[in-house]
Amino acid sequence: MRNAFMIVALTAMVLAGCSQKRSNDAARRKAATIKDPTVYARIESTGNDSISVALLADSSLITVGVANAAEHKAIAGELTRGDTLAMVLDDGGRSMVAGVNVSQLVGLWLCDDGSGNGLRLAPDGAASSVGTGKLTLRTWRIDNGRLVLTYIMPDGTDYTEKPARTRIVLLASDSLRIEVNDTVMGYTRSSGLLTI
Repeated sequence: MRNAFMIVALTAMVLAGCSQKRSNDAARRKAATIKDPTVYARIESTGNDSISVALLADSSLITVGVANAAEHKAIAGELTRGDTLAMVLDDGGRSMVAGVNVSQLVGLWLCDDGSGNGLRLAPDGAASSVGTGKLTLRTWRIDNGRLVLTYIMPDGTDYTEKPARTRIVLLASDSLRIEVNDTVMGYTRSSGLLTI
């Protein structure tokens, strides 16, 4: 009788654990299916308050209003013909809420403190630290108008990639300022350096 009770108790614990695991798995799958609203496009032409772009996903041409995003300073970089733009559109898909000029963002950026440290953002989404830093960068992406950098600890204590969501304060052809945890970091491109 005692053995039967133990078997029933163990079976109940295993089933409860499996049920909990299934609900955790379902929550993880649901979280993974939340779609990033970022749309990638090539700028075809620019106007006063709108741009024409070719969506990279299917090459369709659309015209997007940029006045609201420009007014709210939600566009990082310049809107230059031929450049790749990561943008978040409103529900109707006719107006930009936020945008990042990816063509200006990729390349080699050195800290403006003269330390020689910095970061390199590759067009394929790879990221790497330059010099000696507190983090080893692994990847980058634009998510909902924000720059997300993933990193690991360089000392080998933890190889788990962690994301750092940043806000691009300034993006120009020779200047980048990003805010991470209320700290603004400045980067520049030096003339004569290979920046691909």
